[in-house]
Amino acid sequence: MTQLIQPMQPEEQSLPLPLSDAANLVVILAQSLLDWHRDTFDTALSDLLQLTRRKPESIGQVRHVLARELNIPHCEQWRVSAGEYERRRNQVFQALQQLLDAIANTAYEPVEQRKVGIQ
Repeated sequence: MTQLIQPMQPEEQSLPLPLSDAANLVVILAQSLLDWHRDTFDTALSDLLQLTRRKPESIGQVRHVLARELNIPHCEQWRVSAGEYERRRNQVFQALQQLLDAIANTAYEPVEQRKVGIQ
């Protein structure tokens, strides 16, 4: 039986379409790509992170969508192994946490430092 992505909940409806599409693509690729297609998954995750970086106020909604869809146990009918699925899940949530930390650190830097990249 194929796992379908759930329809968006009311609190997710304000998520911009490109972010929603990118998040759903990461979920689909995490669950369906064979283990050796890591580069495709990594590219999709990178695209999602880049879109989220442009609209940082949406990171909570993106995380909610991904948590709902990726916090399900591995299904034997998926093409990905259980170990690779766990690796991808962890990679997604670690990347989101790093992005959230980077956004939080940037928000508190003085404007002059952000412009010239002074640490």
